[in-house]
Amino acid sequence: MHLDESDDLAGDYGSPIIADHYQAYRPPLHKLILQKCLGKLRYGKGLDMGCGTGHSALALLPYCSAVLALDPSPAMLNRALPHPQITYAHLPKGKLPVDTRSIDLCTFAGSWFYARSKEMVRELIRVSKPGGNLLLYDFKVSFENLSTVLPAVAENHIYNYHEDLSGIDTGIFKLKNRYTEQVQFQSTAGEMAHLILSEKTYYDIYAEDYKADEIHASLKKAIKTHAGSKALSMSANLFATHYVHAP
Repeated sequence: MHLDESDDLAGDYGSPIIADHYQAYRPPLHKLILQKCLGKLRYGKGLDMGCGTGHSALALLPYCSAVLALDPSPAMLNRALPHPQITYAHLPKGKLPVDTRSIDLCTFAGSWFYARSKEMVRELIRVSKPGGNLLLYDFKVSFENLSTVLPAVAENHIYNYHEDLSGIDTGIFKLKNRYTEQVQFQSTAGEMAHLILSEKTYYDIYAEDYKADEIHASLKKAIKTHAGSKALSMSANLFATHYVHAP
């Protein structure tokens, strides 16, 4: 599958360069959140909404026999990590390209804030099987220990990592549980450079001073100099809200 990237409606996430960095590295937090929320539960068909380059879809495989992964960005989908149990498809506006009552588990990994609407809830009700599950989850990596390396940027106070169905649900989805936790994870300088550059705010700052093919190497070198030979120990806050489609 190769989609035309010239007419991308996904905003900052539609950039081929940003998609390259997404594909190169995401921290191993999808797997951790799913383990905490789903445990030993197993499902039939999974739906990963806003799959990006596929890291969140791959994390679903231990829990689902098959995964349909949707994203509005052709650039992301063109770089999606292939797997025989995952089907990638473009996410259009309006009706989801998903059969009615066909989904056992639907997940939004860092994408519910952008998709949140009454129309989307109606579509999720339509495609979910009675008794099906909906998991909204996200994570926020702290770059505090790299503050001497990174340029200062204003924090996005509009984005809500805790976004849920409050105020827009019809009562069909019943709250099962909520989960929050702060965790530590290890990363290399190169991986962390990819993670930082997947945020367009940071990428644009570095693009002012470096050529496109020099940006990652330059940031990697700066991080490595800061950290020395040690692996980076990073902190992240995890967020999840788990619902069940009431029969």
